[in-house]
Amino acid sequence: MIKMKNNLLQKDIPKNWKRVTLGEICDIKKGEQLNKLDMISNSQYPVLNGGINYSGYTENWNTESGTITISEGGNSCGYINFVNTKFWCGGHCYSLLNINDNFDKSFLYQILKAKQDKLMRLRVGSGLPNIQKKSLQEFILNIPTILEQKKISEILSKVDEEINKTDELVSKTEKLKTGLINELFTKGIDHKKFKKTKLGDIPEEWEVKKLGEIASITRGGSPRPIESYITEDEDGLNWLKIGDIETGAKYIYKTTQKIKKIGLYKTTMVNIDDFILSNSMSFGRPYIMKINACIHDGWLAFKDIKTDLIIKDYLYYLLSSKDIQDIFRSISAGSGVRNLKRESVSNVFIKLPSIKEQQKISEVLSLIDRKLEKQKELKEKLIKLKKGLMSDLLSGKVRVN
Repeated sequence: MIKMKNNLLQKDIPKNWKRVTLGEICDIKKGEQLNKLDMISNSQYPVLNGGINYSGYTENWNTESGTITISEGGNSCGYINFVNTKFWCGGHCYSLLNINDNFDKSFLYQILKAKQDKLMRLRVGSGLPNIQKKSLQEFILNIPTILEQKKISEILSKVDEEINKTDELVSKTEKLKTGLINELFTKGIDHKKFKKTKLGDIPEEWEVKKLGEIASITRGGSPRPIESYITEDEDGLNWLKIGDIETGAKYIYKTTQKIKKIGLYKTTMVNIDDFILSNSMSFGRPYIMKINACIHDGWLAFKDIKTDLIIKDYLYYLLSSKDIQDIFRSISAGSGVRNLKRESVSNVFIKLPSIKEQQKISEVLSLIDRKLEKQKELKEKLIKLKKGLMSDLLSGKVRVN
């Protein structure tokens, strides 16, 4: 049962809690560097070496399963992991060992995860940042009794389990979508006869056309509007940047900035339901506009789409497919930041089923997208729930019996 504590009896520490340093709770051991040549892709034991994810796998291990780790070096130094298998702790990774009997390991992981941002601010060094062992040893924590620790970690661990289950569902659905895209854009729906084309075997009824034949492709305005055109006025024009786009988004509903109307002459205007394609940095990503906005030369706009040949949802899923994305990568240009030229994109060949079949294919993939969206929304709700619980329980604002 959880009860709210009206006020704390101590100024900054909840009643029955105590202030300790991480060095008092456990031993902090730095790992051993492992040569990349000693890593084997199909080996049993993962290698954790300063990053968020495993660096590889090896035939040996130097740390037991059920260990809390803290990244020692690199851009992710201070990141907290809990490793549930025997593993190799690398030279840029700390492991927390011999945890005192008065401290619950699961609780220690949860409170360190809650303070991960503070741990990351302990980094030093301008080149390859790192966290000194002494800084970790002196890191201060407010800790409840062992009984309350166990109750808190039990609550937070249950939420973690639900988050992990949702992650697994998202992963399965994404794999299903990938398989369906490959099947639908190769064999279509209920076709028996196929013909050979420059894009390989396709259903006999399908056509092959260039993107430039189904739409007029234009590049966004250049040069980009200078800073003086940015405005806070509500009547300003939406100004779309690559950074405004959420990962995995299909539609664009908003922008973070606006520009003065006088800046329009330096940009290209796109309207609701217009189709655009990123052509720099994260090039080749398609989107459908749900607002009117101005775009710069980091975008390509598909104007005057021939709706008797293609529907926009089908075009979105087609350009998102691995085959087309591979083509975009092969035709991208530039020695530094690679980009897509309008002429090159216009000459890309695509597969065109009938409008009726395009609608069926789009409906199937849209159904999967809606399922994914609900799963991701559930995950976001669970993450928010956990953040709220961490704030309340790990501060002592809410106490558990």
